[in-house]
This record gives sequence, structure tokens and C-alpha cells, in this order.
Amino acid sequence: MNQRKAQLELVARSGKSYPFPFAKLIPRPSSKDRLVEAYVDDELGGEAVTYALASGAEGSVHIEHALEYNQEPRYLAELLAHKLTVEALEGPIPRESGLEEPFECAWC
Repeated sequence: MNQRKAQLELVARSGKSYPFPFAKLIPRPSSKDRLVEAYVDDELGGEAVTYALASGAEGSVHIEHALEYNQEPRYLAELLAHKLTVEALEGPIPRESGLEEPFECAWC
């Protein structure tokens, strides 16, 4: 936790640190409701940081949120591969052209 920079600093298993700004947290800390505690949450598999505000409100940030926010190339590539796989498994998108027959490729 870095109060001066207003960010949590999540450290991945690789040892690399990924900053995550307080402004992206939900619930969001403010000058009247400051962040008072942050810890690695074992209940979330040790892959998230749970934080507490002075009001008692709590929230959590998963390492994947920090990876996405920081646009970590390896994570974004895996995310894209997953999305493409899901789309491929779901099959073609239905056409709204009103054609009853499926499209047939002339050169296939």
C-alpha cells in the first residue's frame, strides 16, 4: 500500500510489482474514509489483496485486475486466446440476413 502515490502495489508470484490506483477500488477510499489496512487474502487463494477503509467497508482486488490495468502483455495474450476459444466453441454467429440456409463457401 502506498498512500503517497494513492495506490496498492500487488506483487505477482514472479516477483514483479503491479500498481493499482485507489481511484479504481470499489469501495473507493477518500480523504474522509482512508484506506487503513491491506493484506493478501488467503480465502481468495492468495491471489487477491483485501483492504479495509476507516469506515469498516472492505473490498478486494484480484491480481488479474492489476494485470489487466497495467496491460501486462502475457496476461492480455492469454485473455485474448481464451475469448477466441470461447467464441470458436460457441459456433458461428447467426446471420440476420433472413437466409434460411447456412452460408456455403464456394472454394471450400
